[in-house]
Amino acid sequence: MMEIVETERDYVEDLRIIMEVYKNPLKESGIITEEQQKSLFANIDDIENLNRTKILSILLFRFDVAQRGGDASWMMKINLGDVFTSLSEHLKQYTEYCANQPKALAMLRDLEKENAEFAKFTKDLMDNDPNVRGLSLLSFIIKPVQRLCKYPLLLRELINNTDPTLAEFKQLQEAAKKVNSTVDYVNEEQRKAELEEEEKTTEMSKIENSIEGGEILDLAADKNRKITRIGDIQRLVKKQKKERQPRKLYLFNNLVVLAKPKKKQGKKGKESKLDWFCKIADVSFIDLADNEASRMIYITFI
Repeated sequence: MMEIVETERDYVEDLRIIMEVYKNPLKESGIITEEQQKSLFANIDDIENLNRTKILSILLFRFDVAQRGGDASWMMKINLGDVFTSLSEHLKQYTEYCANQPKALAMLRDLEKENAEFAKFTKDLMDNDPNVRGLSLLSFIIKPVQRLCKYPLLLRELINNTDPTLAEFKQLQEAAKKVNSTVDYVNEEQRKAELEEEEKTTEMSKIENSIEGGEILDLAADKNRKITRIGDIQRLVKKQKKERQPRKLYLFNNLVVLAKPKKKQGKKGKESKLDWFCKIADVSFIDLADNEASRMIYITFI
């Protein structure tokens, strides 16, 4: 029974390390953006608060009360069934973190490959900080997912070591049932998120592959990128006579892409040729007409 307390104490310490050694310093130093931080750590603040102030504190209180009872068999009198029954709904706070896990791992890989300052920061901690114990950031990021899946196993062990004639036995069974249900719910939400991520990656690849020269866009690299609109437009070119050129517009939440349609579909399904692209933060859109039929959008650099 002591295992559940000892492992919970170790786990909460690891959550503290994630917060105080990685997340907060990375934010304060500006090594990563706020968006990258959110992708890496999701709602780790909520999880740390849940496990520290509720789960661990309640477990320690129960053990302390039983131990002060003075009975040599004090450990056998601890009932944790009602604790986990009441906490099972709170464990749904893990849903956001677990659903974000594929995005977090992809973001970690990208940062280690493309951000030299980030790579140095994490390696220095792994090599020199005794709190980190030589573990990688990856090892810490996956700990909440591992811990959530550990609770049903710990409860099963408690049930196997509890006398079936005791009232605590039924309470532990009820707790295990509710915790298992919560873990199944979180796992299902994680599966849906992974499926959605796969579909998004497929959509980005489809768009990229339909544009000649589109590989330079590397659309799937940014896990937060979303397509908001695709449409045919006329590009107005300033010449002696204003010339209208047909273009395909791909509008993302953080990128604008224009492609020139081909009269005939090219090899490998190329429907258009890359004409122009720009970060959406670098341009502004001005609507010049109220009439939808003759609507004009003026795009200018900020």
